[in-house]
Amino acid sequence: MGDNIVPKAIEPFNAYILLVLQYLTDNATRLIVSAGNITTLTFKVTDPATGWNHWHTLHSGAVTRTGPVNTYLHNSEGTITHQLQDIYNDIPRSVMTPDDYLTLHIAIPSDHRPRRTAITNIPFGKVYSVGGAIVNFIVRTDTHAKRAAMDPLADAVEIRGVLLGVDEALPTDPFKCDLVFTSKSALFSHAFTPANAGKKFACFLRFINLTDESKDGGWSGVITCIIGL
Repeated sequence: MGDNIVPKAIEPFNAYILLVLQYLTDNATRLIVSAGNITTLTFKVTDPATGWNHWHTLHSGAVTRTGPVNTYLHNSEGTITHQLQDIYNDIPRSVMTPDDYLTLHIAIPSDHRPRRTAITNIPFGKVYSVGGAIVNFIVRTDTHAKRAAMDPLADAVEIRGVLLGVDEALPTDPFKCDLVFTSKSALFSHAFTPANAGKKFACFLRFINLTDESKDGGWSGVITCIIGL
């Protein structure tokens, strides 16, 4: 984000960073910017030996504008830009005002979201456990067969499962499984208790729309693993 928002030319960057440093400092509590981030950003801008202001002053002088000074100046610009990127990514948009967006040069997010159609993808899932009574999940779509991926229309993955003895028959109906949980990520884990180690966990997966269940996707076939101790 910061790479596109922060000006790249030297003088526009200088004006922007001086304004933004003061603005973030004054509004840190409201924007939930940590004291550590403010301290680090202030140091990167104002430190008398290594900060942006120091290198910008040297760059502004005909005699002191040397190749090494230019290099240090651009390095300083890069580290400040990347820190601003981290800071801006962490600011909840729910606390931002129109003045915040204007001052920081952040585009106001659009409230418009196209109506979503029903989910047609059925997830491909892998489930495994290597110890700690933790079961790990990798969920894929038919268009991302080699890596974890969510359906673009889905808000989450729903998991319905059951704990079984090693020799017990597998379930055939997801709605008769008593363990139900969801994940908003395609790569996730679920913790069981050590008492469950050695049992077989069998489950079904589907992609779901959290605001309109009529658009939920279909269920996968049953997948299983033995819970590791």
